[in-house]
Amino acid sequence: MVLNKNGKYNNKNYHFNKKNALEVIKSILPYNAIPVPEDRFYENMQLLGYSDQDKANLVALTTILTPQVVGEELFSRLSDNLPSANAIHTPEAYKALPVRNMGFILNQQKNSYDLLVDKIFGQDTEKKHDWKGDFRNVFNPDSTKNIKLLTDFPGIRQKTANLMVLNISYYELFTEEFKVLNSNFKDIRLPVDLHTCQISMRTGIVSSDTNSFHGDMLRDYLRNNLDLTIREMRSTLDYCMISKGRLTNMIHRAFYNLGSLTCSPKKCDCSIVDKCTFVYRLDHKISKYHVDSKKQMKFF
Repeated sequence: MVLNKNGKYNNKNYHFNKKNALEVIKSILPYNAIPVPEDRFYENMQLLGYSDQDKANLVALTTILTPQVVGEELFSRLSDNLPSANAIHTPEAYKALPVRNMGFILNQQKNSYDLLVDKIFGQDTEKKHDWKGDFRNVFNPDSTKNIKLLTDFPGIRQKTANLMVLNISYYELFTEEFKVLNSNFKDIRLPVDLHTCQISMRTGIVSSDTNSFHGDMLRDYLRNNLDLTIREMRSTLDYCMISKGRLTNMIHRAFYNLGSLTCSPKKCDCSIVDKCTFVYRLDHKISKYHVDSKKQMKFF
């Protein structure tokens, strides 16, 4: 694993097939319309009459809890136990929400969640930020590096930061004085998760001369190349009217839904089955890849 001067991973053994990427993305885009676990959570906040401020706060905060957690279980528990709109305005209420409903989140995730709550309400010990109880105040309307700004905070990595912004934007929560932010995330990038990696490997979007992939290196490599693919898509008539943030979120949701709902070792009835490179054994499909404890994805 080698880092270049820009802090990016280099691996000359990896190859990106842009033609495949364009074909696969266009084929799976309809999957973005399938509801994701966060949608029910947002709908329940709507029904309870939550303000845009509280909805934006919770959309951002709960994103910290999603890594290594089954999203459907997480947001189902949260949705069923949301307090009333009048009872969610304090930092104590925010911090109590995951404690009351979940025993399966990591301590590190909960600590990052609580730290962000303190920052939102100006209760962190450093007191460097005054967000006035509204997460959206972290963003600078005059900056083109708002994603980078988020990753400076503990517990918020590249993928989490992008998901925060994409979800707030998707649910149209950049309202009132924050409307200017809708077109101001120039550094927004595709969140690359296991589903994106899995589908990219299976469909030949990415390949390796050594038939192995390092997890972090693969995610970085895919993120860079898929971002260029999105840029090319937006230069065409079919996608030029869709904002970068919206198209990025559509593609992310499509990869997530295909990977979590359809793509599995035991069945394959998706729209890109003709590109699938899985190996059949009897009536089951066996993945060519696995992830070992050293974050390496290899053939077996």
